[in-house]
Amino acid sequence: SIGPDGTSAGNAYPNTKPYLSSAHTIDLTISNISGAGSTMTFDITFGSGSTPSPVATTSEPSAAPVIVTPSPSAAPVPITDAPTKAPSLASCGDQVCQVEEGEGCGLCPSDCFSPTNCNMISNESTSLVYSTSSFGIVFDVTVEMTTLYFYGLRLYLLQDTAAKVYMKSGSYTEDDNLLNWTKVFDGSISSSGSRQDVEFDTRFVAEPLSTVAFYVSFGTGGAFVYSRDGFSNGDATVAIGNTMREQTGNTLPSTSFANRAFYEGIKYDYGSSTTPAPTSSVAPSQSQSVSPTESTPAPTALPVSKLKVSYYAVSLNSLPTDGFGSFTPYKTDIIPTINYRAGGGAFATSGR
Repeated sequence: SIGPDGTSAGNAYPNTKPYLSSAHTIDLTISNISGAGSTMTFDITFGSGSTPSPVATTSEPSAAPVIVTPSPSAAPVPITDAPTKAPSLASCGDQVCQVEEGEGCGLCPSDCFSPTNCNMISNESTSLVYSTSSFGIVFDVTVEMTTLYFYGLRLYLLQDTAAKVYMKSGSYTEDDNLLNWTKVFDGSISSSGSRQDVEFDTRFVAEPLSTVAFYVSFGTGGAFVYSRDGFSNGDATVAIGNTMREQTGNTLPSTSFANRAFYEGIKYDYGSSTTPAPTSSVAPSQSQSVSPTESTPAPTALPVSKLKVSYYAVSLNSLPTDGFGSFTPYKTDIIPTINYRAGGGAFATSGR
């Protein structure tokens, strides 16, 4: 019954008497009520409806009653120990390097150290060239048995320039549409000091035994130095690629010189189960051929700075007061750089 004193008859509910201030009675009938649900329909008739004879109320309600409880509208979410995979530096400084949680040697150097948590694969070739017709370089990197998080590059620049770095899963030969690549860096780089360390805006993860592609694009031709030799270490192999002409859109530009290699280093963090890689070594060079359709001149040889170095076979606890003038070097050589990585084997060109 809808009441106050009417009772239902089937699906009709008459004379609800909504006004109780006088003997006023409304001749109103509600009928054809649909079953209980989130949406219901019914008919309302005024004036000519008749009052049906009362019928007994059935014990089965048309809809289950809704109980209002004081419980919150949403259950509280329990806090779990499972770490989020979203990069977060909330724990940086706790002396625990959590690479997969967003830390790394670039993002959290207080917790992460080389070579335990990160490394750099370096091209130690001395066959260095540059060309004003080269505005960038594209190449593939094959990852070995450990997940790597690429986070930066070391470049050898000859002049200030704008630069963009793109990466993708798979070889660069599979897709030349840069809209399908991930742009990990976009900015200006100073050539001060020649060697420049560039950290990406976002890390790029590479799974074990996968191939990832790099495209480094510069705003100025001849701004960067490259090599003729591929290189590798125990973590990855950097294949020979191509230098590229000026980028003018979202497609890889045409090749400037084929069979050229990136120089100088690629930085990455290790996955949690990794071990340090051995000292890098120069990989065998691929055959170097120029496309028959290439009409540009051969690259100009780079005037690399030369440093004279002398090696002495002595055992000292401190430097001699009068210098090394009284010692005879067992070898004197000319080297292109003083930036040699620590590691096993012979140091620089010492042979020891």
